Amino acid sequence: MKVQYNSVKRWAFVLPTTTVASWLAMLGALLGSWFTSGQPRYSSEEKTQSIAFLSDIGAQHLKPIFITCTSIAMITYIPTLIFYFYHMSPARIPLSSSSESIVRANSLPSIYSTPPSLPVQYQTQQKKWHDSLVFQISVPILSILFSLVGATNLILLTIFDTARYTSAHQLLLPISISSHILGCLILCIWTMLCLRQYRAQRLSKYGGIYSGDKFTVELYTPQIPISLPSLAIKSVIVVIEIGLVALFAVMSWWLEMFDNAAVLEWVVVLMFAGYMLCLIVDLWVLDKDMFHGR
Repeated sequence: MKVQYNSVKRWAFVLPTTTVASWLAMLGALLGSWFTSGQPRYSSEEKTQSIAFLSDIGAQHLKPIFITCTSIAMITYIPTLIFYFYHMSPARIPLSSSSESIVRANSLPSIYSTPPSLPVQYQTQQKKWHDSLVFQISVPILSILFSLVGATNLILLTIFDTARYTSAHQLLLPISISSHILGCLILCIWTMLCLRQYRAQRLSKYGGIYSGDKFTVELYTPQIPISLPSLAIKSVIVVIEIGLVALFAVMSWWLEMFDNAAVLEWVVVLMFAGYMLCLIVDLWVLDKDMFHGR
């Protein structure tokens, strides 16, 4: 059973890879069709509009591709999030190492005359975060629910296109965008807090291993299963997307600057692909067995 589970974990990155591939294939097909067709004007476009929205192109003859690729992307996106939250949570398997490794590390010559004292607040902080069911369970569920609402509405957007179901499409669009943004924002905040907890665990449990040199300390100290560059990039993408979505809403619904709004929409959907690329990195890390006890 353990071998089968490790095999599933090893290939977990296939889920976000499928998501990104389907998403980029859809964007490439729609944008390529629009350019190769001579940038035509569609019936769903506004009078002052010259750049087509994603939904304008998707409502035409490529609608089956629009629906299929978006559905595949969203269907694989939600399990990716579930896998991410499950394996990144410190509450599932706290950062740990074998007692044999600790004894062996402490048996080596010490590089310290006396071990540095460990701040008491780290132990208190670890217990507080580790025992918080609201943080460890409710917050990931909230993020997944927001993402599920966004994914469902996005699939419905492709079905109820802007050319034939204008009212329904305009109703589903803000729900889809806001739900996805909230889900991504919660994921980034949760991961930052998990990173803080992992660091507290490592310091409280392994801060006492002061034997040997720096290499020995790093060798017997478990690594944190969170990619810091990936977390930083995801956070930057989410912050930028919040600003772009706000500008998109102002330009399309108040200022009626539809060309500028269309450009912003294409930028936002491409940045979302970048966000999902970071999830590939996050799940790829799981295959490296960066922390023990799995």
